[in-house]
Amino acid sequence: MVVTQDLAEKLWPGENPLGQRLRCSFFCDPFATVIGVVAPIHVYGPRQNASPEYYVPYAQVDWPSATFVIRTETDPETLLEPARRVIADLDSTQPIFNVATMRDRLRDRESLERFQGFALSVFAGISLFLALIGLHGVVSYSVARRTHEIGLRLALGAQRSEVLRMFVLESAALTLVGLAMGLAAAFGLTRFLTSILYDLSPSDPVTIAGTTIIFFVVASFGAYIPARRAAKVDPMVALRYE
Repeated sequence: MVVTQDLAEKLWPGENPLGQRLRCSFFCDPFATVIGVVAPIHVYGPRQNASPEYYVPYAQVDWPSATFVIRTETDPETLLEPARRVIADLDSTQPIFNVATMRDRLRDRESLERFQGFALSVFAGISLFLALIGLHGVVSYSVARRTHEIGLRLALGAQRSEVLRMFVLESAALTLVGLAMGLAAAFGLTRFLTSILYDLSPSDPVTIAGTTIIFFVVASFGAYIPARRAAKVDPMVALRYE
């Protein structure tokens, strides 16, 4: 038999597995000799841990069916019909079924995770949109409440750029507070995301930094429009505003 590396390390730690005898009860001789070691495999998909396995020659196994895997450097779809013809030429009575590319099998295996990722992407987009609308509304309300103050500042000589900068900085501070609260909540929920992530840590610094920058830029843009509107207020109109 041929065993996987993780099985060899589990049964014979620190020893050479080649030539070792292994007693097994399923699909092999009672005492089989290990003649090779292969890399660990993920039977239930790449997200699951590797499982110890062993392989035995087909001639040693009384098994009613067989699975063939064809490796190719070309499009695997083009080999489906030639493979069927080769098997039919060898034995036309053999049924051929469950034919699929590895890409199709992996896609089927990961269908639930892909749906979860899609759903999270949709919710993330909605949250980004709500953040934009929310910050825009807060700054607009602040501008409306402080219209008289803005007119007074402009009448006393304040530059419109200074008014614009004031509201942008205030909205940026508000955004940073929201981001801090959001990051704290995100780190608290990372353990719930581990099951749907593959080859990525829930606390991946690049992902978190990128998401934070995106939220900050979008929120700043949402605040810029009402802040720019505030900078264009006519001082005389603002002073008469009630």
